[in-house]
Amino acid sequence: MRVKVLLFARLRRAAGCSEWEFESAEPGAGVTARQVADACAGRFALDLRGVMCAVNERYAQPGQLLNDGDELALIPPVSGGAPDASTLISIGEGPLDLISLHARLRQPEYGAQVVFTGSTRSPDGGRVIAALTYEAFEAMAERELAAIAVEARARWPLGVIVVAHRLGRVEPGEVSLFVGAASPHRSPSLEAVPWMVEEVKRRAPVWKREQTANGEAWVEGSSQAAPALDGPPTSLEPQEGLDI
Repeated sequence: MRVKVLLFARLRRAAGCSEWEFESAEPGAGVTARQVADACAGRFALDLRGVMCAVNERYAQPGQLLNDGDELALIPPVSGGAPDASTLISIGEGPLDLISLHARLRQPEYGAQVVFTGSTRSPDGGRVIAALTYEAFEAMAERELAAIAVEARARWPLGVIVVAHRLGRVEPGEVSLFVGAASPHRSPSLEAVPWMVEEVKRRAPVWKREQTANGEAWVEGSSQAAPALDGPPTSLEPQEGLDI
């Protein structure tokens, strides 16, 4: 069987490539995500502490069995329904058009619009930040942002939802994240926007690299959206690694 392994952020840089192909004599559905990840880590001397995995663009348990042709993404800690017509999800490079994004929220039937914008901060912890550079697993990030919007609608009676995340270089004072909601009355939007912001930070596979006068470094993230590959094995996981 063959599995395409996708590498992101610090893993991509450490390996020197963004993709690697795992091959095994197993006919299929006999190798777990953790075993393939371990094989990749051994091939490129990667540190998998805190790393999560996704199979075919969905977060997965490390013990999930893989099939021939599957795509396994190794996701470092990050700093995932389909939306309806009243939801705008955007992720990509280039400055965010804040005027247009806010205008999307202003509809006659919705008297309340609540917006959060997150921008690059400098100084930060005594360090002067020249810029932050954002990278993402874009297809999965878009899916996760859309899922967050769907879940927000299940919790609150919201009219319009807008979630936009910028990628690439973002200098101090420039906005990298826009999260907004509109509702007939203020309470639903006031409650929903902070929740969505936290979920974006927790679940979206987006990473940022900090640039200072002393060089560059990845900003430490979290591994809360799915079990990390270096966590305790699940009942589905073999206790011994695959001999590649």
